Amino acid sequence: MEARKQSEDQRPNKEILSVSICEKPCQTRIMPYSMPDLMQLIVSERAEALHVYSGAAPVLEVKRALHRLEGPALKPGEVDELFRALVGPDNLSEFVEAGIVSFDFHFEDAAVFQVMVFRDDGHIRLEIRRFR
Repeated sequence: MEARKQSEDQRPNKEILSVSICEKPCQTRIMPYSMPDLMQLIVSERAEALHVYSGAAPVLEVKRALHRLEGPALKPGEVDELFRALVGPDNLSEFVEAGIVSFDFHFEDAAVFQVMVFRDDGHIRLEIRRFR
């Protein structure tokens, strides 16, 4: 019993400190959607596509019917983050130059997606189609 008490007393203090990397006070922002979760949803629901744009929650296309996901509307910066989670440097350069890019994205061993990215009213819009 004394050995157990002694080991408990020697545990490091588990107090967690929060440190901000912002120079000015900033607000923590939590991304409402993640690209791996969205791609897994396409696979598990056997969807043909996912449409992602600002001002609305992502839309899943299943058997040619559109189904808006329950959740918050995406902000333009959030769509940009989702795009950056998929794009490589070459495709990013092409998008910056042309304003449109299309490429294949391999999601784990589960699927291959054709990703089309373009600007619509100045905002990035993603169309992710299941290829196989």
